[in-house]
Amino acid sequence: MDMMNNSLLSLYRQVEDRLRGEIASGNFKERDLIASEQELAQRYGVSQGTARKAVLNLTQNGLLYRKQGKSTFVVFQKQNRGRYRNFLSKIMAISPINYSTNSTTSPKL
Repeated sequence: MDMMNNSLLSLYRQVEDRLRGEIASGNFKERDLIASEQELAQRYGVSQGTARKAVLNLTQNGLLYRKQGKSTFVVFQKQNRGRYRNFLSKIMAISPINYSTNSTTSPKL
């Protein structure tokens, strides 16, 4: 699945938002491994560096945990309702994608 090259968002942000969407939808659960940077790059049609930057941003935001030599894991657990609601509000606040309509909103300049 190639990313939108004509989008106002940088490619790493598009990958980051797609991964946020997969986490928010429950495709990934706490302690699930996500694909390697190389696999993410192939899946989204971007460079490995772009995939790495998206994963690093999600790690810095506390959604993923990287274990050197192992892989990258999802940190939150969907079943914990309060934590999940806080997580979703955090995603919606910093992501330009409207997950209910699957559209991207443009930032106001």
